[in-house]
Amino acid sequence: MTPTISTTPDTRVTMLTGLGRIRKRQEDAYGVSPDGRVLVLADGMGGHQKGDEASKAAVTAALESLSTQWLTTGAALLTACKAAHGAVSALHTGRGREPGSTVVIAIMRDSGATIAHVGDSRAYRLRDGLLQPLTEDHASFGGLSRCLGAAMDSPLPTITRRTLHKGDRILLCSDGLHGLVSDVEIAAIWRRSPDSATFAQRAYDAAMNAGGHDNVTMVIAEV
Repeated sequence: MTPTISTTPDTRVTMLTGLGRIRKRQEDAYGVSPDGRVLVLADGMGGHQKGDEASKAAVTAALESLSTQWLTTGAALLTACKAAHGAVSALHTGRGREPGSTVVIAIMRDSGATIAHVGDSRAYRLRDGLLQPLTEDHASFGGLSRCLGAAMDSPLPTITRRTLHKGDRILLCSDGLHGLVSDVEIAAIWRRSPDSATFAQRAYDAAMNAGGHDNVTMVIAEV
């Protein structure tokens, strides 16, 4: 149940991932570009075949796509999501419940963050003790309305851009956190925490105290 916490060499990005109380397999995945400006988090579809492989494939494909592009940010994110969708779809066998995954990607540059997401993994901005959602879940009737690996050409990501100020942080997280810990509580935990690593551990503990029925993963980047 103990999560793994790590940081980039410059300590600007903090990452936490944990199984939770119930899951036996880690179906979340995350990745960060070498310069710490591109953040990716994916959550494999719980209970589906190869959910762990799906999330890893999505993260790898998205980072590889973004590392080789010279497109505008929005176009680059659209292409990265298509690449991630293709990587997850390549795992399909035509038998049983096929692999699927969410994805949320943040590119931080030029005093702003551009976010793309498919599914219900979220991005938030932490500023002055306040938590602002930067994504809106693709969900309906208790399930996802969009996901990578769905039976369509490519699920259209939602892409948004937000300004960033010195001292802001971007938080990406899987629904193992936000499905159990409210935005109000997440913000309160942040205000009580001296740094990103402490916040991540305390937020994880709050999810465990609320049942911990899913994997929990967070990526927190300082501006």
